Amino acid sequence: MSGGKYLVMKNGDLGEYAVVFNETESHLSMARKLGGEQFVLGAGSVSVGESSTNGQYVSCYGESVTLKVKSRGRTDAFLVAWAVFGTSSDVDLGA
Repeated sequence: MSGGKYLVMKNGDLGEYAVVFNETESHLSMARKLGGEQFVLGAGSVSVGESSTNGQYVSCYGESVTLKVKSRGRTDAFLVAWAVFGTSSDVDLGA
């Protein structure tokens, strides 16, 4: 199992994307590097690892204290799965 922090950002008309980063960096600092906290839609902690049923899993949970933004659970996990694995097929999306 591997963990870290994540952000889901709004990218204009192109939609939403996820970024996973090290736990030592603050959500606020990363959001500023990616264009600003006003574009953050979801934030929190993430666990990624092997699932006993589907092979891989992603679980997004918690919140960003520095941004005052909560995780959107499975909605964010779907986007993190795309960022980490390049697909969400056969990935167990935890809460």
